[in-house]
Amino acid sequence: MAESIQHSSVQAQQVVEQASGGKHPLPSFLSNPHLQLLFVGGKGGVGKTTSAAATALLLAKAVPERQVVIMSTDPAHSLGDSLDQPVGRKVVSVDGFPNLSAVEVDPPSLLALFKNRYGKYLTQMARGTVFSNQADIRDFLSFRLPGMDGLMIFQAVAEYLQRGVPHDPLPSTRCDLIVVDTAPTGHTLRLLAMPEKFTRWVELLRRSFNKYHRTSAGLQSLGLFKIPGQERGAPGVPKFLKRLKEDVDFVQGLMLDSERCEFVMVTIPEEMAIAETTRLAGVLARQGVAAENVVANRVRANLDCPFCRSQAEGQVAYLKQIEEQFAPRRILRVPLFSEEIRGQEALVRYGVVLAGRNGSQHDALAAQPTGAAKGELSDSVSVRVELTEIAKKRFLIFGGKGGVGKTSMSASSALRLARRYPEKRVLVVSTDPAHSLGDSLDLDIGDSLTPVPGHSNLAALELDAAALYQKFREEYVENVNAAFETWEAHEIGLMNLERMQFDRGVLLEYVQSYPPGVEEVLVMERLLDFVEADQFDLYVIDPAPTGHMLKLLAFPELIKDWLRVTYRAILKYQQLRPLPNLAVLAERMVRSTHAVKTMRAALTDPEQAQLVAVTIPEAMGKLEMEQMLKTVAAAGIPVAYIVCNFMTPASDCRFCEVKRSQQLGYLDEIANFGASLGCAVRGVRQFPQEVRGLAPLDQMGAEVYADDLAAGNGVAAKTAAHTSLDAARIE
Repeated sequence: MAESIQHSSVQAQQVVEQASGGKHPLPSFLSNPHLQLLFVGGKGGVGKTTSAAATALLLAKAVPERQVVIMSTDPAHSLGDSLDQPVGRKVVSVDGFPNLSAVEVDPPSLLALFKNRYGKYLTQMARGTVFSNQADIRDFLSFRLPGMDGLMIFQAVAEYLQRGVPHDPLPSTRCDLIVVDTAPTGHTLRLLAMPEKFTRWVELLRRSFNKYHRTSAGLQSLGLFKIPGQERGAPGVPKFLKRLKEDVDFVQGLMLDSERCEFVMVTIPEEMAIAETTRLAGVLARQGVAAENVVANRVRANLDCPFCRSQAEGQVAYLKQIEEQFAPRRILRVPLFSEEIRGQEALVRYGVVLAGRNGSQHDALAAQPTGAAKGELSDSVSVRVELTEIAKKRFLIFGGKGGVGKTSMSASSALRLARRYPEKRVLVVSTDPAHSLGDSLDLDIGDSLTPVPGHSNLAALELDAAALYQKFREEYVENVNAAFETWEAHEIGLMNLERMQFDRGVLLEYVQSYPPGVEEVLVMERLLDFVEADQFDLYVIDPAPTGHMLKLLAFPELIKDWLRVTYRAILKYQQLRPLPNLAVLAERMVRSTHAVKTMRAALTDPEQAQLVAVTIPEAMGKLEMEQMLKTVAAAGIPVAYIVCNFMTPASDCRFCEVKRSQQLGYLDEIANFGASLGCAVRGVRQFPQEVRGLAPLDQMGAEVYADDLAAGNGVAAKTAAHTSLDAARIE
């Protein structure tokens, strides 16, 4: 097999060289015959899915002997949109590629499959914890807790590579390589940390079963009890645990093997994207995951067009920064294409450039312009957002796909509101694990209130979820250890010392293998502290990208489960000998549940909150926005506006003409969808240079909102609401 793949690698070289018109050395992730797991990730909206899909197509086309699976782990999937074919939670073949399959991972479906396969062993183990009077891990075994998503994803990776890819009802097929289209950075880093948590989880199960096994074996020797799972012909719990451990070891070993696993970082020549990619590179280095290539996407060419030239000049310093910041990694420059990269033909064009040919923007120009690109935006998408209506709310949330400009929109909105309503105390706060609010404002913002210069009534905050969890964990460990030390020295520990030591280990393991949702809960709790203290009148929230923002709606019940498991395990001892510090811990847990419930109630109250959907005039952005708004509507979150960002200004430039004509078509579709929901749609131009810093953000706010700050009379302009925006006149 190795010789066959090695030969196919040579074929891949030849295919790419022929396609790209000359000899260009392939990057490692396209030339490595031993590669089994390839992650593609970065900040939202930089082209992760496009890069992942193009890479998978190129490898499948060039190496027909290798069976490739492209897997999306982003809760807001766009892989099917990128391939322009249906892709869902079941593995499907990619049209025209017998050796390429695709799947948009649905962790609940994977969990159902896992429980169906191993359910009898989970039942036996859960029953055993009750029988041996040890810490009850039935909830843990039920997999209802947040954080199991990541575990199921990695279990699927181990399953595919070791035992084949399921094609129900057909037999499983061999899998040689998985290309993972990851979620945006913050949540990808959590996913990469899952194998270590998976190890702790399996160890917890093993210890639980061994404790039960010792107890039941003693009773069986007396003829009083038959051990479940040890019947003749049944593989039994030990074999199940051994298999889980082997899967964990396989994934951990794979990720740390630079010959078999690699992470391709994707960025764009903008400050916020580079800053986030730098953080990602640091974490990958600390975790020992190989990352030898960086894709610098959407590079502009200095065409004979004022807008294109301004964009290209604005990228020069950032491109130099990318070369220096990520040296000695290989930088793969990919130009901004005039047409949307969607469907196999466009993806292959993109892939050829990704393979090592540094294409120009002329090369990325669509063959035929469509014309009709110079028109004005229609009245239906020229309605400016009414600041007076927004200001009546207490919570203003900007939701959308990564990379659509929601952070810029959040920051510019907060600036506008603070200027327009000096009597209101405004807080702009990021709850995204991968913060970019400070980069957007061009301020050093941390996990403390930071005044925004020139605005006495405006503060900014990036909530540090990791630090909040670390504090929570330390308090939890300290309280649990202190309680068990007291109990073990007391008479209740004399007859049950072994069981109590086991229970202590289980409880400490819970907090070590905490569900990722706990961090968001602590963020909501911190935000509630400000609300209950009445520190601000208006909160502008920059949340995580679409998929993870929506998961916040489910957290109260999930976190309640996790907290209930922990407290129930200590309750039996607390009843025998109450301890004050455990009462404090219990109150702390109740506080967490209360915080999320309270915040969710506020964010779904139309009198208090409003969500502004932010999208871009492209198919994948539009489709994700539609999915988000359907989910938001079902959850009861009020939405009144859709902002369509990054509209190309009208121009005589052929490149701009082609791009704008496509955008106007998508903008009409977005306007029609918005009308069906009763949402006003606002088209916002792409600025010649990156919107970063207070002055550019204020310019953006002036374009988005219908208010007349220059008049100084505190009255919103009444004539702007239905005035067409003549994009041809935008400088």
